[in-house]
Amino acid sequence: MTVDEVLEDFRRVQLAHASQGAIDTEPDFVSQAYLASALGVIDREFRLPVTWEDWELYEGDGSDEAAMVLTESLRTAEARLKSLLGQNPRETLVQLRSSLWRVSR
Repeated sequence: MTVDEVLEDFRRVQLAHASQGAIDTEPDFVSQAYLASALGVIDREFRLPVTWEDWELYEGDGSDEAAMVLTESLRTAEARLKSLLGQNPRETLVQLRSSLWRVSR
């Protein structure tokens, strides 16, 4: 699995919850900021988003469930990316800096 494939899997989960705003700029920033922090791409610390408020989703029906699914998917992405970092740290960091563009530039 590659960095792009891991992030694309997460993007599919975001798209599945588009009606709750999961593909908007804010949730995308939240996910990228958390991953960049957790993986050492940036020096700032961001905590794992859990609630719909943390994710900055729309308030309403399905928002709590969307937040739960996004959080689980983000944890999965983090674990997969950490595995890639263990296998090939230098190349993976370069790819992450490019892919997590909202926070790594």
